[in-house]
Amino acid sequence: MKTKTMKEPVTIRPLGWVEKTGEGAFVQLQEEFREGLQGLDEFSHVIIFWWGQGDNQKVPMTMDLPYAPGVQAGLFATRSPLRPNSVNMTVAGVLAIDCPKGRIKLDELDAFAGTAVIDIKPYYGCLDRVQEYRQPQWVPSEWGEWYYPLPEEIW
Repeated sequence: MKTKTMKEPVTIRPLGWVEKTGEGAFVQLQEEFREGLQGLDEFSHVIIFWWGQGDNQKVPMTMDLPYAPGVQAGLFATRSPLRPNSVNMTVAGVLAIDCPKGRIKLDELDAFAGTAVIDIKPYYGCLDRVQEYRQPQWVPSEWGEWYYPLPEEIW
């Protein structure tokens, strides 16, 4: 296997796409990836990695924060969906999985219908959180320790 250098393009294959219906948010996998869902139903949450909409190659490296008036931060200090590479992620609760159909029903997914899903990982409570952390004072205190569900107006 050849190792890519930092200057070579990276190819990402979508596993499936996001669907939104009156019944909720879903990830629909392409047939070739459906067998990979085996065992995922034993987890309460998953991490969905998805490719954002549009070409974001020229994004500002600093921005005013809509949730912190008067504060400007560098792109990498924000959770803005506008990125040089539009990789986004959502931690979501699993409501149901239909392995033969390749369909995962989620409690929430902050991606548009039709968005490409590029990876799915199980959420491990022992690995995917930290016991102690720090963050800037401009993070709104009303978000609390758990800010869920995220309202769309913060972006």
